[in-house]
Amino acid sequence: MNAAAILAGESATATKAQRAAAECRSVAAELLDDPDNLDLALRLHAISAEPRNAAVLFDLACRIRDEHVGRCFVPAGVVSPIAICAVTPPCVYCPRTPGYFLTDAQALEALTMLAGHGLHWVYLNGGTLPGGYDAQALALVEAAVEAGLSPVLNFGPSFSRAGLRALHRSGAAAIVTSTEAFTPELFARLKPGEAPDARQVLMDDCEEEGIPFETIAIAGVGERIEDHLDHLRRLRRYRCLRRVSFSRFRPAAGTPMADCMRCSPWAVARLVALARLVLPPACEIGLNMGLEADELPLWFAAGGGGGRIHAVVASPRDDGHLPAGEGSRLAGPQGCVVVDRRPLLAGMLAEFGASLAAFPPRMAA
Repeated sequence: MNAAAILAGESATATKAQRAAAECRSVAAELLDDPDNLDLALRLHAISAEPRNAAVLFDLACRIRDEHVGRCFVPAGVVSPIAICAVTPPCVYCPRTPGYFLTDAQALEALTMLAGHGLHWVYLNGGTLPGGYDAQALALVEAAVEAGLSPVLNFGPSFSRAGLRALHRSGAAAIVTSTEAFTPELFARLKPGEAPDARQVLMDDCEEEGIPFETIAIAGVGERIEDHLDHLRRLRRYRCLRRVSFSRFRPAAGTPMADCMRCSPWAVARLVALARLVLPPACEIGLNMGLEADELPLWFAAGGGGGRIHAVVASPRDDGHLPAGEGSRLAGPQGCVVVDRRPLLAGMLAEFGASLAAFPPRMAA
């Protein structure tokens, strides 16, 4: 093929790409004006499968994020897991290990330690005991507030309505009401031990009581894109919604889903960008705890961010080593491993023009 033919081919390809990018911009603009329009959202999702079109969607999502929530992240501590999960049978994707949880004494000591390292926010993650963790969670909230921390509680549907009120009065900053599965059929398959409406009831209780809440959605567990988009449309109606996080499914050994395929990061990135267009513009879009820091750049480029990022994690796991470059170990309660990822996160965020509040980046040499 001669040079003229090559150039002609490139020109035709460029023209086709320009038309596709223009279509992507047009559909995205329509969706911003009509975020409940499922057909528009599905069309934009289909168009964005092509990376050049996705770049147009990502750019718009990033501009919305930058205008409404900014590029400065707040490091948060995580104390997890605190209480045993009593759901039986367990969720089919969850690698629940008997005895793998922090005692109340370890959790209380970890709170003081996290506050001493300059953190202001902490996620308290427990297992689920329907209606059974009011008293334990209240004691943890009171201790966190006394230490100068703002606690966010993730115990599943484990609180009564009266318990929610008491937690809020005592200083709980938010409740995590993870929906995780969006249809009755998917919920029954993934979470056979839970009441199908318990998490929805918790979300509604928070809304009616005026309690800020967050939610987590799992991607890659057999759901359809229509399920995700319908879920986002329903979430945007809640006044008390503050944050939506996405968890990229990773199969765990020993679970019924151990042989399933892991979810693609590209699928999650496109979901993040669509969520930025559909959800209220000030809503935080998070990356769920437990995901590698390497997932941060694509998530940020797709419009993810705003507010808190899990930076210092206290857990019972002690495998004797840390992955090279992932973080440093802090002195913590006996039997508790505390990993500080702030240097890593600060450096990575600085590379693409973001920052970690009150923590200067320490870049690799």
